[in-house]
Amino acid sequence: MKRSQRPGRPRSSVRLALRGAAQTSSVIAGFVLFGMVVAIAAGGGQPAYSRAVAPDPHPHQAHEPPAVDLWLVDGFNLLHAGLLTGQERSDRSGWWREEQRARVVTRVAQLRDPAPEICVVFDGSDPGPDALAAPEARVRVVFAPDADLWLLRRVRTSEQPERVALVTADRKLADRARHHGARIVAPRDFLARCDPA
Repeated sequence: MKRSQRPGRPRSSVRLALRGAAQTSSVIAGFVLFGMVVAIAAGGGQPAYSRAVAPDPHPHQAHEPPAVDLWLVDGFNLLHAGLLTGQERSDRSGWWREEQRARVVTRVAQLRDPAPEICVVFDGSDPGPDALAAPEARVRVVFAPDADLWLLRRVRTSEQPERVALVTADRKLADRARHHGARIVAPRDFLARCDPA
């Protein structure tokens, strides 16, 4: 059988298919190249992938928050969100007992960082100086008709609110205190900084 008589596509259709594939590849390559140019221009001459993995030249200066000088603890909130479990949590009448408040104060006093002052605030009237003695001098216990308002006032009157940390899981209180510059720490995160009582 002669070469010209072989069955299959004519040579002209093969050429057209190859030319079409080459054109399609050229268009795709053009789009990719254009995207890379735009990405490099937006990144100040550095490709996006290298910006993502570039090390921070000053890792401790830019990201490390200032030290905490004062811990403000929303007492009953810490009790409910961090210390109570199971049946204790469902029995609301037991939350207000003196032994539960003492449990909070004792645990808070175990904060491993010995430097900062700690202020634990409970809702209610002051039961008297002998009712709830703090185990350490740096721990102050406060009773207020509205603990949230007392805590917010303390944050607002701070000369350096960025050095005040408020321990609470109350979102409304946390948002308002954060607005005034305080750092917010969840009760379980705070308790992780404390040794077991």
